[in-house]
Amino acid sequence: MSLDELKQQRTSTKKNITRIKNIIDASLRPGGKVLSVAEYKCRLGILESYFKQILSIQTDIERLDSEDGGRADLEELYVTTKLVIQSQLAEDNNVSFSDTTCVVQSSSKLPPLKLPTFDGKYSNYQNFITSFKQIIDHEFNLTNIEKFNHLRNCLQGQALETVNAFQVTNENYPKALERLKL
Repeated sequence: MSLDELKQQRTSTKKNITRIKNIIDASLRPGGKVLSVAEYKCRLGILESYFKQILSIQTDIERLDSEDGGRADLEELYVTTKLVIQSQLAEDNNVSFSDTTCVVQSSSKLPPLKLPTFDGKYSNYQNFITSFKQIIDHEFNLTNIEKFNHLRNCLQGQALETVNAFQVTNENYPKALERLKL
């Protein structure tokens, strides 16, 4: 993709983040539309998705133009918008800021890691689980259901049958991981 195309993508994604910021700001003005906790949470999820996307675009831009200084502005827009949303959620839900997380994406120039596979053979377990935990399990942006689905997609044969005994829920993900050890 060309530098111009990447910059167009960045501009488009930045407009989407700005739109979310404007919606949130408007809801705080007198007479503005009052947003529910669910709406704030939804906007926060969308914001984080856009931020992850725009950081990826920014990394690609910096590979082609090391002098591009757009990252600081993008981070500032994200952080200020996220903090406003979090403050509203804290007021509505008594949520502490320590319960929330920030998205951090490496600007590494390495290609993304391929997910490991596991067929249930004991001799392959340690390599599988070490890689899986590093790539998926420690990824704080994923819910346990998303992690569970990634786990199922990495498994084959007996290992998949073992995990398929569990319904895909947040609570069952750690149980399924533990069952693979046996």
